[in-house]
Amino acid sequence: GNVERTENVLKRMHEQYVAGVTSTKRTVVIYNALLLAWLKSKDKDSAVKAQRLLDWMEEQADNGMEELRPNEISYDLVMTAWSNSTRTRQSETNALELLRRMENYLKKHPIISQNAVASAYEKVLAAVARGDKDDTHLKVFELLKRIETIHASGSLGPILNNLCYHIAIAACAWAPTRDGEELAEDLLQRMELSLNDEFRPRKRSYEATLAAWGRSFRADAHVHAHSVLKKLEDRAAQEPDSPYEPTNKAFNFVISACISSKAPGAADIAREVLDKMVAKRRNGDETMRLSTGTFKLLFGNKFEKRDTISAEPVEDLIHRLERSFHDNPIDEEFLFDCYLYALVVWGWSTETDAVARAEQLFEQMNASRNVSPSLECFNSILHAYTNDIDRSKNPDKAIPIKADELLRNMEREYASGNSDWRPDSVSYDCVIEIWAKSRLPDAPERAFQFLERMDASFKAFDSDHVKPSRSTYGMVLLACALTPAPDEASKLHHFNIAVRTFNKLRESEYCEPDRNLYNRLLMCAIYLAPDRKTQAKMTRHIFSLCCRTGHVDKRIFKHFWENAPKAERRQLLGRDDNDVKLSDLPEEWRTNARKDRSTFV
Repeated sequence: GNVERTENVLKRMHEQYVAGVTSTKRTVVIYNALLLAWLKSKDKDSAVKAQRLLDWMEEQADNGMEELRPNEISYDLVMTAWSNSTRTRQSETNALELLRRMENYLKKHPIISQNAVASAYEKVLAAVARGDKDDTHLKVFELLKRIETIHASGSLGPILNNLCYHIAIAACAWAPTRDGEELAEDLLQRMELSLNDEFRPRKRSYEATLAAWGRSFRADAHVHAHSVLKKLEDRAAQEPDSPYEPTNKAFNFVISACISSKAPGAADIAREVLDKMVAKRRNGDETMRLSTGTFKLLFGNKFEKRDTISAEPVEDLIHRLERSFHDNPIDEEFLFDCYLYALVVWGWSTETDAVARAEQLFEQMNASRNVSPSLECFNSILHAYTNDIDRSKNPDKAIPIKADELLRNMEREYASGNSDWRPDSVSYDCVIEIWAKSRLPDAPERAFQFLERMDASFKAFDSDHVKPSRSTYGMVLLACALTPAPDEASKLHHFNIAVRTFNKLRESEYCEPDRNLYNRLLMCAIYLAPDRKTQAKMTRHIFSLCCRTGHVDKRIFKHFWENAPKAERRQLLGRDDNDVKLSDLPEEWRTNARKDRSTFV
């Protein structure tokens, strides 16, 4: 994938050809080598650059340089580049357009064979599947039906295989809308019923279908997931030493389907699957582990607010394993995984008793003779506190105090030599967010104190382990804006904290303000100004700063326009009417706002 070296060779060949060495004349074979270099490179724009080169080769060929006309290898390389591209929105459009061109060339030029076009369909399917839109899986399904029709007609020979079906199943499994589970299972059943070995489902197709049900939140998801797992187990039993033996991933997908459903029988299926994992683990299969990574992969690092999720089956297993630990031991690693998994689940759960369940389990883990809590266990408790205060209209005033004490305890333990308890960015961010949303009188001050301690720790160790981010600073500003201020002195105190936070960010060597943070500061000025005159002055100053740094966006402009006096508007913009739009502002005022893509949760 060394593109630069390949381009230098091409350049030297051209120089020699101009000098009269005819054997170095460039041909399609040489340019295919450059296309291959782009394909193998790690450049995120490799597909775009390969496409440009292909377009140029076509143009040169149409202008008389027939030796540069792309052949089926050229098209296959570019199509493969699009099927692997991370530029998801361009992949679908360009792959489909390239397929159309290949089909046209098939009719006009002998350089493209039926086999090349047939092979391209599979890669187009993969490119379309890389899309990130809500209907991506439906587009993949429609393209698959088109491939099935062409395959049945025989016009391009055999172009359908089990990989095409697997790509479609995987697209359904990871659909953003979480509604592709039935399509995935339907495709799997069609593969199972086929008499053609080319369509026979592989293990990964079963696993993708399990993933679809695992993340669906359907009340009957556990039934379907259990059924698919049973099919996989039956196939493995029918073919000893086959590759169909269910893996750790398959079991974890089924457990996810069970713990996200409150339907009768879900917990029983979860216990059955967990017992199978324990049996395999005791028989020496060390790959059998409860995976928090799989859980987060299915549900996202910021778990959607669902009140159906419950770690009860895993808790039940923990109790059984602890009781029988000496008589029928399981290794500490598996037991620790169970504790961590249950804590992570309760940490993201919105069940009304999630905090109490997490705290109780954490205390049990602390008292256990077999395992000890890790940093992620502590962070799971903090996540539970964050979720609890986030969903409550009247937050429990004890939650910020508990979170505060837990983090301080972690700091003390780490200072005493327990490296496993060292707080990280997640720990501090959670506590700052809890204080920010608590609306307690001292919330801004507490949030700022934790920011300063976090920053001091980062500077002391020079480690990203505890580096404040824009989101960290944004939460402190949010604390200043949201916390009720009973009098003018309190408002001024909160605003001073906001200004100190923003100045600290501007002086930082590792982070800089974006449009979201400017907007947060502007909101602080609007909410906390003691009078209209001071509000207008602060609003104008912040807006002017946004203009100088190019961070004016729609929200900032709207807040300024609604709160600034006409004289201020006229002085800054030369007009004060209500017809001014964001697009009327100078381009340099908005340049960096368009580049910002960060958001606050």
